[in-house]
Parts: sequence; C-alpha cells; structure tokens
Amino acid sequence: SNMLKKYTHRNRYVKEIYITDERGGLAAASNKTSDFYQADESWWKSAFNNGKGMEIISDIEYDESSDTLGVAICAPIYDSHGSLIGISKAVVDISGFLAHSDFISIGKTGNSVIVDSNNRVIYKKCAEPLSVKFFRKESDMKRLVKKNYFYAESCLTGNKDIFVAAAQVKN
Repeated sequence: SNMLKKYTHRNRYVKEIYITDERGGLAAASNKTSDFYQADESWWKSAFNNGKGMEIISDIEYDESSDTLGVAICAPIYDSHGSLIGISKAVVDISGFLAHSDFISIGKTGNSVIVDSNNRVIYKKCAEPLSVKFFRKESDMKRLVKKNYFYAESCLTGNKDIFVAAAQVKN
C-alpha cells in the first residue's frame, strides 16, 4: 500500500490503484477506502470475467473516490501457473489529454467539443464535464452516428442552430 501511494504521488496522471485477491477482497490500495469488498463493483466483475480474467478500459467517467475525470484500467493478475489470483485497477486522469482540444479551432468561431455516446459533454472549455447534454434533441445523437455533419440545436448554445461535424473514435 505504501509503494502504491508513493507511485500515485510521483505520477500525476495515475490517481488511484487497487489490487484485490481472487475473491474481491482488497489486498492493497494507494488511497484509503471505505469498502474492503470490491467483488460487487462492476469494474471488478468485468475484469474477473467469471474467473477467466479480462482487461478492461472503462468509458470516461467521474471517479468519486479519487475526485478524477478519467478512465479505469483494470487487468487480471495471474500466478506463475496461469491461475487467476486477483484483479488490479488504476484510475487515470485524462484532464491533460482533454485540455489539448482547446487548441483545435475552425475559422474564427468553430471549436471542439468531446461528447460520449450518451450525449454527455465530456469536455468543452468552461463546461463542467458530464454535467450537460450536447444535443437538445436526443434524436440528433442518432443522426451523428449516421451522418458526419449536419445542423442541430445544442444545449450549449440555447436555441441557436450550430453546424456539427464529427469524427467517431473507435476502440
């Protein structure tokens, strides 16, 4: 636990690390936690994968325990015989990555917004992450998947139509 804590203090983007045993019991953590049993958490269940183990990278989300907008990277831990003996989780802060989108602009008024598949604004300069929907009409999110550009109303601009040009990021 001390080693994990030192690591998270030295690495500004890794905010939290958990290591559990094969039953979900917390074996080590970089920060204090109020919950020893992690097997009931969705990240743990996904990475445990019914005892087969699976590497997981979560959607961008707000992690309350580390006060971080980031992704959780989870991986199974195996012993030298290939038996699953635990699960690890690291919460990685993505704010440094997202801040680079401030520099993306088109012409005098165009700018960038990062939106997740649930129509939530992940990043927009001067907007609280995950606090607002991007499109006023939910149906515009479906249009976004089918069409790379169109006009729509955004919750960020009131009733004013905006031109939307999109690039989908695939895993």
